[in-house]
Amino acid sequence: MKRVLVEPAGRMHLFFEPMFSHPPEGYEFVFQRAPWDRLVAPILSSDTLYFTLQRRVLSPILPVPLVKAYLESFLKKPPQGIDLTYAIHHLVFRKEPWVVQLEWVHQLAGFNYAHLRRFRRVVERTLASPYCKKILCWCELAKTTVLAHLNCDSFLHKIEVVPYAAPLRSGFTKTYDDGKVRMLFVGSGNTPAEFYTRGGNVALEAFKLLSGRYDNLELVIASDMPRDIKKQCQGFPNITIIEEHISKSQEVQERVFGCADILLFPAHITAMVILEAMSYELPIVATDIYATREIVGDGKTGFLIKPAKHVPYYVAEYLPTGPGDSLDRRFKKAMERTDSGMVRDMVAKTAILIENAELRRHMGKAGRWEVEQGKFSLQRRNEKLRQIFDEAAGLELLPKDSRPLERT
Repeated sequence: MKRVLVEPAGRMHLFFEPMFSHPPEGYEFVFQRAPWDRLVAPILSSDTLYFTLQRRVLSPILPVPLVKAYLESFLKKPPQGIDLTYAIHHLVFRKEPWVVQLEWVHQLAGFNYAHLRRFRRVVERTLASPYCKKILCWCELAKTTVLAHLNCDSFLHKIEVVPYAAPLRSGFTKTYDDGKVRMLFVGSGNTPAEFYTRGGNVALEAFKLLSGRYDNLELVIASDMPRDIKKQCQGFPNITIIEEHISKSQEVQERVFGCADILLFPAHITAMVILEAMSYELPIVATDIYATREIVGDGKTGFLIKPAKHVPYYVAEYLPTGPGDSLDRRFKKAMERTDSGMVRDMVAKTAILIENAELRRHMGKAGRWEVEQGKFSLQRRNEKLRQIFDEAAGLELLPKDSRPLERT
């Protein structure tokens, strides 16, 4: 049995946990609690410290993931018997075999494009190092960001697309009640104050308009909410609010997803809640932004709606605006303004599903197939990971070093 050390850049998203509890055959994932990890644990566990101090205060000034990786090259050693390090969203400067999982290339510099440009050669040299075995991109668009912003000549052969996978719902049977159509909006179980980022205002306005047309609708909002929005919802008896993090409770998660008929997700980001909803056999109505079109098959597993025209989605070519970037404040502010075009599009696409129960079932079953047997299944992901791990753990290292954080 070969052992793979899982090393997140910071707080690991709850979505990863089922994947790491089901490793490829012949491998086990290991989590380390070294002195250095215990030192940074209070920062990672505190929303105030992690999101405010690191992502809002430090990120505009420092490439936090690069600095952290550089410090760990001196302060941290993998435990005995480790065959490979699986780095999530950060580089590894230690002399050991490793692979890196990427969402977007500027993530390596704290989602800050200015830091990526400044330390681009450091990133390129480290990825070209013989110790870096593979660069795992979660979607084709993520791969495109790597190709567009780095000189990949020396490590092009290392780049692989390995989609995320949703956990199996083997004990779950979807039941349908044609009398009511229950819609679901889900916030983040990992990041606070994501109501606007995930398009909660758009979903709510669309639901209000749909409720004027159809008298059999219900909406569950599983998210923290701004106080004024929550107060508005109290006047609607067909709206239920759940403010606890449903992803932390399997029982609550199954109750919320399992009883829903449609996921409304007019988000300004791509989020893995889409895969979770598909695993519960829900058709999706989501924004056609970033990699969402790679997850939701428009007309097959759901419908895509056009993004807002006034939101500055991209900080650079293909790169989403993120914490610490120059457009971040404008991005956050713009999302609070409800885009009427998004609302109209969401009403039109959702109405198709409301009126056609057979289509809802067909799309829901197609989505569930994708996470049980198709592109987003654990089986397919593990087949690919096993090939990658076998190659990475079996290759002999060359005595070549890469010097980190040297400005050029």
